[in-house]
Amino acid sequence: MRLRHIPRSAFTARPWKNGAGTTHDIALLPEGAGHHDFDLRLALSPIPAAGPFSAFPGIDRVITLVRGDALTLDFDDGQKHLQKGQSLRFDSALAPHGTPAPGGVEVINVMARRGVWRIRSCAITDTRRHSLTEAMRLFIVATHGTVTLSGPQGETSLAPFDAALCDGPGEVGMTGDTPALVAYLEPGTD
Repeated sequence: MRLRHIPRSAFTARPWKNGAGTTHDIALLPEGAGHHDFDLRLALSPIPAAGPFSAFPGIDRVITLVRGDALTLDFDDGQKHLQKGQSLRFDSALAPHGTPAPGGVEVINVMARRGVWRIRSCAITDTRRHSLTEAMRLFIVATHGTVTLSGPQGETSLAPFDAALCDGPGEVGMTGDTPALVAYLEPGTD
């Protein structure tokens, strides 16, 4: 198993695809991919004011509210409400209109190109052991405090909002006083 530590200082600030804000890319795969040709993407995105999400046709997305009190998403067929710590899965082509609570919010986006990757699960959890097969990927983001990961290469400490990308096969242990965002991804065809 390979575990790559991605400190918050290494995130890349880029304009939203629609130009309405700024996102902080944590990882884009394959290496060297951009916003138009990624297969997997992990990003921390501030949402300071109401506005439209960027559309990414062919991309499945899970957003998790990690800072701020609440976020309302208006889709053509109704509203979805997120509280801090909650996740929502949706087709990124839908491009909902987001309205954050006063003071703004931040979300973590996990995005996967449909037919290439599948987001098996994505949630804030305090589960302590995570197993991967050869083909799987695992994103872990320390959202509330320091988290220590242990694997075959030793221990890695994640400060708040640091991330790790793990390639299988193998097992990762997670210790710390707080939960973390954990996203399992696997090759998928629909």
